[in-house]
Amino acid sequence: MHLHEDLKEIIAVLEQKKIGTAIAKLENFGYKYPELHVISVVEQIKNDYRLMAGYWSQGYKDPQLDAQYSQLLCRIYVLTANIALRFRQSHSTYFHFLERGIGTVVRKGELSSMQGQLENYVSEFAVLELGGVNPNKKKELYEDYHGLVSGLFNYIVISEQWSNGKSEVFKQILLSPTIDNISQQVLVSAITLSLINLFDINKFQLLFDVYRYSNDEYVRQRALVGWVIAIGEDKFKIYPELKVMVETLLNDKCVCEEIVELQMQLVYCASAEQDTNTIQKEIMPDILKHNNLNITLNGIEEREESPMQDIFDPDASDRNMEKVERSFRKMMDMQKEGRDVYFGGFSQMKRYPFFDALCNWFMPFYDNHPAINHINNKHIAQRLLSGGAFCNSDKYSFLLAFMQVFDKLPKNISEMFSNGEIPEHNMLSKEDLTSATYIRRIYLQDLYRFFRLYPSREEFYNPFRVTDDGSDYIFFAKKIFGETNLGNYSCRVASLLMKQNLNVDAIRILANYEELDNDYVYNLICGNMLLHNNKLADKYFLKKRSAVACFEKALRLKPGSNKALTGLARALFYEGNYTRAKEVYAELLEQKPNDTALMLHECVCLVNLSKYSEALEKLYKLYYDNPEKINVIRVLARALTGARKYEQANNLYSKLLHEGNVGDRLNYGYCKWFMGEVKLAAEQFALYLKQHYNGSMSDSNAHEKAFLDIIEPEKEFIASHDISETEMLMMVDLVCESLY
Repeated sequence: MHLHEDLKEIIAVLEQKKIGTAIAKLENFGYKYPELHVISVVEQIKNDYRLMAGYWSQGYKDPQLDAQYSQLLCRIYVLTANIALRFRQSHSTYFHFLERGIGTVVRKGELSSMQGQLENYVSEFAVLELGGVNPNKKKELYEDYHGLVSGLFNYIVISEQWSNGKSEVFKQILLSPTIDNISQQVLVSAITLSLINLFDINKFQLLFDVYRYSNDEYVRQRALVGWVIAIGEDKFKIYPELKVMVETLLNDKCVCEEIVELQMQLVYCASAEQDTNTIQKEIMPDILKHNNLNITLNGIEEREESPMQDIFDPDASDRNMEKVERSFRKMMDMQKEGRDVYFGGFSQMKRYPFFDALCNWFMPFYDNHPAINHINNKHIAQRLLSGGAFCNSDKYSFLLAFMQVFDKLPKNISEMFSNGEIPEHNMLSKEDLTSATYIRRIYLQDLYRFFRLYPSREEFYNPFRVTDDGSDYIFFAKKIFGETNLGNYSCRVASLLMKQNLNVDAIRILANYEELDNDYVYNLICGNMLLHNNKLADKYFLKKRSAVACFEKALRLKPGSNKALTGLARALFYEGNYTRAKEVYAELLEQKPNDTALMLHECVCLVNLSKYSEALEKLYKLYYDNPEKINVIRVLARALTGARKYEQANNLYSKLLHEGNVGDRLNYGYCKWFMGEVKLAAEQFALYLKQHYNGSMSDSNAHEKAFLDIIEPEKEFIASHDISETEMLMMVDLVCESLY
């Protein structure tokens, strides 16, 4: 939901605890929109604040001053949130539509009676199970039930800030063992949707309590997802009890493990579109290419193989089958990991009228839903659905789509389905299907589909939103979780984010748990992030750090660590401290004396220190052992150039230029220049610039770029080969002439 900018600003001011400023802004808003009838309420709050401030200004020491100030802060927030909702309802046709969808039963009924009505439905459903009920009566009963639940859903979504009393009514409904869990799951989702649009302490407390006390795992997991994604960034500054609640809960190790798993599931869930791309472009083409089936207008047919294939390539069939199996295994592994492998396939199947109703996006799958109750042979589709871990909305999509085409299937195929000859293939065990992990993942997929595919999704705040400042679903980075026991798991989450290339989010997490400064893994991860994302790190880290300092601390915490030494060597190298970097590489070589990469890095340090003789001694041996390794040839050519063995270097660069590396072209130019072949050198430099800038250089910046790219970084190296400053400047002019 898009808040009015003025109201958004007021809430931000309240998070800074500035009551006077908030009252003034709220008063101005009330004068701007008199139809909202805000002024009288604001005046009352204003008078209460003046009274409190008056006593204080006269020197009275009230021990309840802080508590009174906090209470007033909360009153202003509640008022602002309610005004925001009223404003939205009066300016949004969609919210007006939701209000109409509440229904007469909910609109006219007392909330306290809703529990009784829901309990009556449970009793009537039990009677239905005994049989002997008229089908029309059954249909009518489920329609009435769905109307009540749908109306309650809409009522909750557009409800204002709750009182303690209203919260208690819903608490009884959500924790009652005499109410069906379908109703409870749907209502939890409605509270979540309302809560993420506008924070409400009583709705939050309710989800918090449902998570702690519900005996139904499906309801419990929805409540967990709800309060975690809706917790907000700085609302604990208005409601300090929030932080106490969270910290107390996180004293439980089992809770921490569950919340960590939720965070990791959110990461995988949010990568659905990326995973879809992988499946569509890498996995499925491989499966289609190597199977022996043809998909035609007349159906699926077995492909006829060439009779000569068995003669010339008898193993081809086995190889193709292995490739298909590998592709299937890859997709199954993705699913087991928690990735949403079905999003791409079902994203185009959310256009049925079924999905026009808001609550249906969050409805657990049950075959008596009024929208599908009329469908014959539902057991066929349900049997097919048992073969995969589909989320609820995908089950409805599949059923609606399948039954549209069922009558058009060939008779033998439809009979096979009807006779139950299609085997069940569950990727997960029955035990897994009831686990908290599975339940939570399925629900997250339902949520993701709603926020990505619902036509009016822009009316709701999207918890999966990603900006330049990071991903909103990375709740580990929220301040309220800082200095809690979740810090013990922050490195695990940060490592996952780094693997997913979510570096901004990884750094946000590391910055949020700086109390882990004395943790080995924490320093290791920080060092790597600083090494590769220094600008980002500077933006988010509260304390000034350096990659070198992080790796050094990691080494103090775990002496001799190969990972820490490797990181330190790289960090020192990037800093230009080649002397220390060489020493660290020497230490690493004591651990791995035959590691070619380490030996080569040590040689690069020697070359950069102009210790060419020592470098060449090592490089000749490396080259002898690895004559085809391009990086070895590259470093050797540079060392030979530095040692003034130009002819040998020239021969190596002739090989390297075929690799197409733009840096080789530049170094070849230096070699030619030092050999006295000035024009050839200028031509090589010009080719380098054209490659490097992909033809985007202009006459006005050519000289500057030529100097900054060719001369400035290697000024000392060039001068060591008896090239004067005048010659350097003239080379720039010659290069620019060669460009055109």
